[in-house]
Amino acid sequence: MIANAILVFFTAVMLCIFNPFSGVLSVTPREDTIAANYITYRMAVIAYVEDHSSFMGEADMSDLSLPSGFQELNAWRNYIDATAIYVYGPYDPGVLLEISERLDGTRLFGISDSGNLVSPLYGNVETLPSWCEDSVIISMVRR
Repeated sequence: MIANAILVFFTAVMLCIFNPFSGVLSVTPREDTIAANYITYRMAVIAYVEDHSSFMGEADMSDLSLPSGFQELNAWRNYIDATAIYVYGPYDPGVLLEISERLDGTRLFGISDSGNLVSPLYGNVETLPSWCEDSVIISMVRR
């Protein structure tokens, strides 16, 4: 157990020093814009839940406090249950990496695969609810 903790610590340090994505993959302007769009939508969903703490289900786009002129660039969706907020949408590898970077490599962001949330940096990190479809970009925020 201690050996695993030491290995994880040194891996994290190495990732901070030698960012594996730096310069290896270039993000297109389209991917950058879609990633920013996802982050904006995600933040609006989180703010909605903060203001409506007992809400469960899918928050409608019209109920979210999105910036004036916001246009959804992908089919972003959300689901809120008693334990977490889920924001998800179509998979795109470049968008996935850009969102991961913008979320500072959070463990609870990645791709849904066979009922699991698979982080691009940490691998299989969480079991997802049965309603979650496979092969979508998804973030999870605990309530």
